[in-house]
Parts: sequence; C-alpha cells; structure tokens
Amino acid sequence: VDMRSGSGYFPLVLDSAMSVYAAVARYCRLASSPRLAPVNTGTINITLLGVEVGHEVRYWPTFLELFNVLPDTMTIRLVMVGPELPSGMGGLRHTIHLSNERELIVEMRQESCGDDMELLAGSQVLCALNAGLPAYHAWEKGLRAIKKSGFAGVFLVTDLVEEALFLSRQALVRVFGDTVGKVNINGFRRPDARVRPDGHAMPSC
Repeated sequence: VDMRSGSGYFPLVLDSAMSVYAAVARYCRLASSPRLAPVNTGTINITLLGVEVGHEVRYWPTFLELFNVLPDTMTIRLVMVGPELPSGMGGLRHTIHLSNERELIVEMRQESCGDDMELLAGSQVLCALNAGLPAYHAWEKGLRAIKKSGFAGVFLVTDLVEEALFLSRQALVRVFGDTVGKVNINGFRRPDARVRPDGHAMPSC
C-alpha cells in the first residue's frame, strides 16, 4: 500500500497500524543496544495509549498488516489503553493464530497509563497516536508514570498538526529531558482532517 499517495481507502484505516510499525522498526534498529532486548524472534510488546473507540479500537484488525512487514517469527502483543473505553471492553482479549510461531494478541484496558504502573511492565514500544499531549492535562500524570517506570524502549507520539507536535515535544522534554528526539513528518499520517473544537485546551485547526 502506498500511504504517500493520500488517496484510496487504505491510508484512512492503516495509519495507526503503520505508524506503530515505524515505532517497532525503530526499536528493532536500536535493539543492538545493551539496554534493549533483541526482537527478531519471540514477542514484541506494544502498548497504545489514549486509544479511541472510533479509530484504533474499531479498526484493530488492521494491525494484522504488521505481519506483512515484521519478521516472520515475531508474535505481536498489542495492549490498547484508554480511559474512554466502554466498561464492557475493559479486560477483553483476542488472540489470532497465523501459524505455530506467529499470533496477534490484542488486549483492551479501560484506564490511563498513570493509573497502573504494571500496565507498562514488559512494554518495548509505547505509542500515543494523535494524542494531543498539550491539550489534555491528564497526559502529564501519564508521562511521569512512564518516566517513573524506567521504560527503556521507543515512545512514539503523533498529532494532527505541526504546532501540536512542537508543543508535545516541549511537554516530553520537561519529563524526559534530552532523550526526546526531534519532530519529523509521519510517513504514514492519515490524509484527512479531523477537527474536534471542544473538549480540550488547544485551538481548533
């Protein structure tokens, strides 16, 4: 799928899955570091923070696309976390077996990352997609929980507009210091606009 074309149905539903792929690929490149476990085989543990029912949760089967771009022997454990998940979805678990060595495990958790430190245990990749870090004050508690947990993997944050990303980076630097990377254009960004004028502190764009 050519995500760069900005046309067709696939870019609209695969932006989350392929953005996560970019974070996992970065983790794999960094895995030669002594502080990171190699993930060419075995299980990669991914946690999505602040998920929305209408996007990441609704299209969770699209994460099967990861099997087309990751090593053939890798199992994926995907934990979707969000305080806005309906109570009936909290604790749900789906397992899809692709072969004897490969499966996708999806878990739903109705909470914030600052509520339960065990939520981050074992995570190698954290993703906050279109998160609005500077817009929602609850993120500050979550970021400090990530820092306190000693998380040593890859933390990917995306947003819908450049201004929000620069403000997000400032929020990350206040917590994580100079370990925060620079702002880049997401090659798998969603090619449509979603304006949510209320419910947060950011101006509408």
